[in-house]
Amino acid sequence: MVKLLRPKTLENDWDAYREEYEKLESNLFEPTVNKISEMLDNYAMKNELEINRRLRLEQSINILIKEARTKTNLEAKETRAKLKEVQGNLLKLTREVMADTDDTVKDVLSEIARMDISEIEDTELVSKRSELEAQIISEAERNEEVLESIRLQLENIIWIKDKTGEIITSTDINEALEEELFDLKERANLDLELSQLGMAIGVIHHEFSGTVKSIRQNISRLKAWADVNEDLLELYRNIRTNFEHLDGYLTLFTPLNRRLYRNEVEITGNGIKKFLDDIFKMRLERYNINLKPTLNFKKKTLLGYPSTFYPVFVNVVDNAIFWLNDKPGDREIILDADENGFSISDNGPKIPKKDWESFSS
Repeated sequence: MVKLLRPKTLENDWDAYREEYEKLESNLFEPTVNKISEMLDNYAMKNELEINRRLRLEQSINILIKEARTKTNLEAKETRAKLKEVQGNLLKLTREVMADTDDTVKDVLSEIARMDISEIEDTELVSKRSELEAQIISEAERNEEVLESIRLQLENIIWIKDKTGEIITSTDINEALEEELFDLKERANLDLELSQLGMAIGVIHHEFSGTVKSIRQNISRLKAWADVNEDLLELYRNIRTNFEHLDGYLTLFTPLNRRLYRNEVEITGNGIKKFLDDIFKMRLERYNINLKPTLNFKKKTLLGYPSTFYPVFVNVVDNAIFWLNDKPGDREIILDADENGFSISDNGPKIPKKDWESFSS
């Protein structure tokens, strides 16, 4: 069976589908078949009917054997037909290659026979010989490349058995390599998107920093006017309050800027909690969600770059808030830690099993 390359998300969905199908097979279909068989046996015994259980078993197995043999024979027939076709094409190609070589040799020999060597000077004769030799060499090299390429393709048609007795073909190996390459390309594209997003954040932070500095200076100038003009006081206070709110959000970009941290720094659970509070405080209050750190989380420390770890917490907590905002009852996001690292959990709806692989990959 030829395996088509699929994006990672589609591959995960397919694996989840097969897993669910196997569950249905083992938990529903097989028990149903057994139940029906049991009901037939009970009915036969109750009504004193003679039903040969061995005959029923053999009939069921014989149907599967017939299907297996039919499929195998059909595939074997098609394989032999394809082999015969390829063999015929190879023989035809080798004959054509040999014929092309013979034609080139005949042309060269005919041209030599037509030459009057006694009338040709030595330098011209050497040049002519080189030209004729080049024709033969060129034709031989071209034919050699064609035949060598085909021979290598034939040599790559291999099959081996692994420890479990499973047959692995060259197609399986190539598919595995292609799938790995496909995954690496997807990962490279994702890394590129993330790097571009990081660069965009850096540009925004730089531009905002300059603008905020200018606004801060002008607000200070406005304060001087407000101190002597009561009509401007309320306007000044409103502008300052809104600006401080905007300036607070701007400071959240600071831990995400890798250039500010040339070396790894100590990252604490308390620092992460404070950063999350600064970002999500209004949303947490709006949806009545309790962001609760454990004692282990508060005490946990690690060495690293804030620009690497902080966005992870922001992304996961943001996702948790999204799924909790419609949940009835208590809503909690638990920040915890142990010897293996940090963990985040909530009492919202569970993650579908088919999406587990997306998080681990």
